Amino acid sequence: MLNLKKVVIVGVLLLITILIPSQQLAVTANCDSQAGCEAIVTTLEKKSNELTEQLSKMSSTDRTSIESKMDLVNTYLQEVSVTRDDIQANINQLAEQSEQLEIEAMNLKDKVAGRMIHMQELTKGNVLLDFLVNSESLGDFIQRAMTLNDLTAYDQKLLNEMQTKLDQIVINTAVSESARASIDALYVSAQGQLDELHALEAKLVVELQKEAETLVAQQETVQSESSQIVTVPEGSYTNPLPGGYLMFPWGVCGDDYFGRCHTGIDLGAYVGAPVVAAASGVVSAAGSDSSRGNYVTISHGDGSTTQYYHLNSLSVSAGQSVNGGQSIGTMGATGFVTAPHLHFELWINGVNVDPAGYIGF
Repeated sequence: MLNLKKVVIVGVLLLITILIPSQQLAVTANCDSQAGCEAIVTTLEKKSNELTEQLSKMSSTDRTSIESKMDLVNTYLQEVSVTRDDIQANINQLAEQSEQLEIEAMNLKDKVAGRMIHMQELTKGNVLLDFLVNSESLGDFIQRAMTLNDLTAYDQKLLNEMQTKLDQIVINTAVSESARASIDALYVSAQGQLDELHALEAKLVVELQKEAETLVAQQETVQSESSQIVTVPEGSYTNPLPGGYLMFPWGVCGDDYFGRCHTGIDLGAYVGAPVVAAASGVVSAAGSDSSRGNYVTISHGDGSTTQYYHLNSLSVSAGQSVNGGQSIGTMGATGFVTAPHLHFELWINGVNVDPAGYIGF
């Protein structure tokens, strides 16, 4: 026959052994309550709003500003990522605790059930009855009855506590998962901002490349044009009216020229005096109109051209090659003039210049 007191003691020790590891289970993460999780999410949402406001105040017109924005977003993304990892670790910890508690609860239920079966077997042999009847006094009887009752109540208490902890874990897990979902949304939003900045940077790079290509093309054009420009030194042309004199200079502006400036020099001599080519070239135009009278234009092949107006007669035609000093006509007073003279113009690289110094005046 088993000793009932030993059965009671063994049962109590068994329950205490089961209880101790259960009490060691505790959530240590910051997001271990609804208030804690809400505080974390609120803080990150505030930082997200501050980041958006800060980005809106910064320029996006140059690559340096865009990279500064990207640094700010990356810093925020790193903080969100670390927080999200912490919460996920907390969720994993809660899952482990739940699994451990469920195992312990099942073990406790099995042991309590086994002990109850064993006690029922003892009851059939009147062991429990003998345990009560053999009480030395009424107080001893009551004490023994309370011990049996307390043992049963203690079993139920432990089971209830385990169930309460399991329920709390379920609540904490739901809160943590909700917080993680909110933080995931913040992460996605920030990642979207970063993607937009990357796209803006890529667009800016393309624009800068196009500008650089355009600048290079312009520089190449300038260099090409510069290589074609010939500097014509003064005194390098023949006086187109040998023996003539300077009547009126270049560059004078006024009513005499209908508000415009004089684009050549006027040389004087006698009507019929020979007019010669100032330099070798090809006659690009030879003709007559009401303003210039009879005129000749010679292209010299070095970026310069000369023009001869108000001629009395022409001795060359368009397309004809001439040498410097070769006669091209005679001085006269055709076209719009007030007196006989030769109007002579010099253009170098498309720019009208004062020809006086170039022909020795």
